[in-house]
Amino acid sequence: MKTKITSLLVLIASVYSLRAQIPNASFENWTGNEPNQWITYNSIYPGLATQITDPHAGSKAVKLNVISAFGSNVGGTLFSGTNSSQVYFPVSSAPAALHGWYKFHSSVATEEFIILGLVKAMGTATGSAAVGITANASVYTEFIANYNYSGAHAADSAYLYIVLSEPDSIRWGTYLIIDDLSFGPAGPTGVEELSNSNLLEPCSPNPSSGVSNVIYRVTGNSKVSLALFDVIGNKVKALLDELDQTPGRYKIPTDVSELADGIYFYRLDVNGQSYTQKLVVSKMNR
Repeated sequence: MKTKITSLLVLIASVYSLRAQIPNASFENWTGNEPNQWITYNSIYPGLATQITDPHAGSKAVKLNVISAFGSNVGGTLFSGTNSSQVYFPVSSAPAALHGWYKFHSSVATEEFIILGLVKAMGTATGSAAVGITANASVYTEFIANYNYSGAHAADSAYLYIVLSEPDSIRWGTYLIIDDLSFGPAGPTGVEELSNSNLLEPCSPNPSSGVSNVIYRVTGNSKVSLALFDVIGNKVKALLDELDQTPGRYKIPTDVSELADGIYFYRLDVNGQSYTQKLVVSKMNR
């Protein structure tokens, strides 16, 4: 038993150390209008990146905007580093994938945001990760960008780059919110692999007295409804109503602070199929 507990503690510590390798990964720390240890170009184009109190977790996130400058539109850019000559940060091992959560609103279908990750070992490039996303997401959605390595999986430093992009000209009103970046396990590479995952995950925390996070997956372009019911089947809170969503993993923070103590059920409806999990509301947690 002691060996199992020790192994679990080592695993937990390794997960947190991987997350800690990305400086200011949840964009909680700012100096003025700049997220610490990130470069935004705000000094040249004020307002490209702004602090926002609509986080996936914690109290803050970063929002990339489109601004007009010198007769054209400029899309928000964000990359790791303290200045343009120091963009790499140290890592203790080669990451398998870059994870993060986002909301995205585009004005036309060709707009996208691009996330690029590069790693080096002893000054030589060894791997990269990249993802480009065009689908709008009005609720926090997880992205996973797997790293591909040219040879041995080796890395001692990493660099991250995020940008709003469009082949012609990005439009006013397009924006991206990014939060909770982390290094983690490689993700599914296709719809078939994703479809084997549980669509509706247990919420957390549970029991809850305040906000409980409902997490679910969508495996294809779908109409999604999500609601909370009491034990006799009365709908007490509608969370989503026939929302069009693309494949991905989603998280819906759900405030249950005004509900009476008891057992509730949250139900996910995806293209006519229903999935249910239990939620306990308890004042003992208040």
